This record gives sequence, structure tokens and C-alpha cells, in this order.
Amino acid sequence: MAALDVIGVALLVGCVVLLAFIARRHLLVRRGGTVEMSWRRGHWTFGIGRYERDRLEWFRTFSLSPRPRYALMRGTVQVSSQRPPRGSEAWSLMPEAVVLECSTRDGFVEVALPAAAVVGFLAWLEASPTHARYGSPTAPR
Repeated sequence: MAALDVIGVALLVGCVVLLAFIARRHLLVRRGGTVEMSWRRGHWTFGIGRYERDRLEWFRTFSLSPRPRYALMRGTVQVSSQRPPRGSEAWSLMPEAVVLECSTRDGFVEVALPAAAVVGFLAWLEASPTHARYGSPTAPR
């Protein structure tokens, strides 16, 4: 009987965690201005980008944290190139993704967006103030 209790508790905890992921995602996308995107600093990680005034906040998909993991400040990033996924990247990214290689003052970051969202991202960057052209992806405050 104790083994069934352990299995029941494990299933209940699993369901609660799954519901927490779903609720967090709903809260992130509810205000609008979001896009599915992957981020790479070492390896690709799925997430959700949310445009907030002059920054793009990025949240990991499989996290319960209400805070973004990274943020790109508009006007501090320059897109060096865009390309289709290479080799095994195609398996790591969403279908029809476009990889944007971005230069910042502190280095290099890659983001992958659906092809339909790339134009919006580039337009958002172009609308930045002209006094700042480079910066770095930073952890938000």
C-alpha cells in the first residue's frame, strides 16, 4: 500500500509542476508582445521573448522563475548576420527558425526566431535611439 501512496504523491507533484509551467506561460504571454525564441550562449535553450519598452526580456521555457533570464536592450545590439540553422541546430530549434548572430560590446549572442518574427525583431532594433549602438545582453535588475 505504501508504494501506491508514493506513486500517487509523485503523480500529484508532477501534475502540479505541469500546471505551474502552464500558468507561468499564460501569465507571460497574456499581455502580448511575446515571441517564441531560442537563445544561445553555449547551447541552445528554448524560451519566450517579451518586448518591454526598450528591452527584449527572455524567459526560459522550462523554468518556474517569474524573472527573465536575459534581456537585450534596444539600441545596444547589432545583428551581424542572419542564417538558417546549420547541421544539428535544425534539431535543436523550432521549425523554420532563422538564427540571428548579434554583436554586443561584451561579445556575441545568437537568437533564433520563427521566420515570421524576424522582421518585427529587426524593426524593433531599428527603432532604437541612435546614440547607443552596442551593449550587452544583461541580466535584468
